[in-house]
Amino acid sequence: MTERVDVFKLPHKSFELPIMGTFEVNDGKINAWRDYFDLNQFNSQTG
Repeated sequence: MTERVDVFKLPHKSFELPIMGTFEVNDGKINAWRDYFDLNQFNSQTG
């Protein structure tokens, strides 16, 4: 599991969005990667 902040750069603005990622590992390799974020927070930054 990871926690990070992604930076989005649009033509007229940029914003940061906290993201949580989970990984499924098999034989030492990532075989699934899922990211989760608050869609309301994303929409308020882009709208």
